Amino acid sequence: MMLSVVIATWNRRECLRGCLEALLGQTDRRFEVIVGIDGSTDGTVEMLAEFVSVAGFPLRWGDTGERRRYGLAKARNLGLRLAAGDAVALLDDDAWPEPQWAAEHLRTVRPRTLTGGWRGSTRPDDTVFEKMRQTLAVYGACRPGALRGFVVENNTCMLRDDWRVCGGFDERLLRYGLVGQDLYRRLVRLGYQYQFNPRAAVVIHREFERSYPGKRGVAVEGGSPRRRLEARARDVFWDSVFPRLLRLRRLLGKGRPRPHGGA
Repeated sequence: MMLSVVIATWNRRECLRGCLEALLGQTDRRFEVIVGIDGSTDGTVEMLAEFVSVAGFPLRWGDTGERRRYGLAKARNLGLRLAAGDAVALLDDDAWPEPQWAAEHLRTVRPRTLTGGWRGSTRPDDTVFEKMRQTLAVYGACRPGALRGFVVENNTCMLRDDWRVCGGFDERLLRYGLVGQDLYRRLVRLGYQYQFNPRAAVVIHREFERSYPGKRGVAVEGGSPRRRLEARARDVFWDSVFPRLLRLRRLLGKGRPRPHGGA
């Protein structure tokens, strides 16, 4: 089995280079890398052309050409279309994989199941650590089950055919955060499962965090208090409220009388 690693990037050439260098240290080399460039203008393509000679793994890339609009969905779909592996794992450019990352995703990938991996951080007080502990408490380690809350698509893996069945990402969504929420809703609707593999770990390099000037539709990271409050409200809705609404809908559906047959 081979893994296709799809990395989305926009104007973070050195961050992307670090991610690629982390992939050089993988214990399992059965993978290829496809970079989905979202209209970068910082020399990303030139860096990739140089990196090919030292990569040690197949490396390809494509560009959405989106210079002004937020094109994360388009960048990821571009990578999914180019992927030749049996399974596809998604990374953001600031999520640098630990040495066993590829081996773990290849070990645990299974049909109709989204596998999420551990996301650490270079910032010791990062809230992502608590989110990962909560995820492990809810799902356990490598125990497939129903999706019970919104999951981030960064550092996730599915069989390539399953990415295609679920339709990839909706390119009409041009705002930060909506792309993953839409995928989550479709996976729930299609009856897909989720499992958490804490050994498929990445480290998010927060030193590369920055706002996105010049891209319409992108929320600014670490922005105003209002933006942070809106982001927190979205998290609460997808983590707590939405799963409860789904359970209520199922319960109501079970109690609904079936229509009698007839002409």
